[in-house]
Amino acid sequence: MSDDGVTVERAILAEGEVRSGRKLAVTILDEFAHVFAGMAAFYQPSTPKRENKNANVAEFERWSKLACDCAKALAPYQTPTYRAVVVAPAPEAGEKVVRYKLTIFDRELPRLELRREPGDPDSFVVEGAGSEQ
Repeated sequence: MSDDGVTVERAILAEGEVRSGRKLAVTILDEFAHVFAGMAAFYQPSTPKRENKNANVAEFERWSKLACDCAKALAPYQTPTYRAVVVAPAPEAGEKVVRYKLTIFDRELPRLELRREPGDPDSFVVEGAGSEQ
């Protein structure tokens, strides 16, 4: 997500919180995900490059699991979901295709008329008072 998208998303969340007077669930999830990630980092086991005097594998796993649970619950609200969509297949060669041309009218129409578009016998035009030619 771009920075602009994140800014807009945060503004929408903030507006919802101001209106309700309470934190939204996604805001709470985000805050706890960061708190739990910080706790996991505190207990992270030592590495060859970094010694951690607070290293505790059990506590690290406990806080990491909580941070991951919050992150999983929050992810659908922060990342777009892509899904496959069904698209009609293109017409086969020689298959008759019918096209319609519709015009937007004023609301008060005394009568509508349906006619074929000149030069294209398979299309229709709807006409009535207020339509533009």
